Amino acid sequence: MKDIIAGCGCGVTAAIVSHPLETLFIHLPNNSLGFNQNLLRSIRSIYKKQGLIDGFYRSNLSLPLISPAFVMSIQYLFYGQMSRHLNNYRNDNERTIEKYFLAGALTGVGSSFIETPIGLINGQIEGHLYRRHTHVFDFHVKDCCKYIYKCNGGLRGFYKGFFANLICSIPTSMFYFGGYEYMKNHLYYTHARFFYHTNKDKYLRMDILFSGAMGGFCAWSICYPLDRIRSEIQSDDLRHERRKYT
Repeated sequence: MKDIIAGCGCGVTAAIVSHPLETLFIHLPNNSLGFNQNLLRSIRSIYKKQGLIDGFYRSNLSLPLISPAFVMSIQYLFYGQMSRHLNNYRNDNERTIEKYFLAGALTGVGSSFIETPIGLINGQIEGHLYRRHTHVFDFHVKDCCKYIYKCNGGLRGFYKGFFANLICSIPTSMFYFGGYEYMKNHLYYTHARFFYHTNKDKYLRMDILFSGAMGGFCAWSICYPLDRIRSEIQSDDLRHERRKYT
């Protein structure tokens, strides 16, 4: 339960921080509200015309706002279970970084079954906004799901791009969680060696925060090209005669 709560909290925080940027980057290429391409002017224009909540958070793209909390809670649940299974907590000497990397990779396998349908819905809405295809559905998540179900073979159609997502998710989760554990252990023992006379709790919280940032940096700096491939496949037209990728 703690893993789910931690993942949900992480996902909500990520959505609060990143969703306004995603909304901005979606509207910039589309230029749907007559925005100037300058970033700061676009931010002011969104705020002036739609306000803070309606402009940057609510809109019709409700799924991207709630999906990080759901996906990351599942990821943290998988990772917590895998890391506890692979590591013997009765013996600290058996806690190796390789096992954390392996736990992260297995987490990527499990979370792909959740990420693929959500990524497909996001990709189809994004492709509609970019006018890459001419689907006949509104920007609402409900209408998009109906369209995918109708045009892409029912429930099975929600797993278009599964293998691309799997190839992306495995290394991303591996470097994210493995990089986090490596940096956390490195900083912990470094501080324990040089600042052994101080209270460990004073720097442990900052170590965890910095380790999470470095884990994310390692994951996305390495796996961003794979994510672009996944995004291209899942935002492609669903109709067979109009697909760019088979």
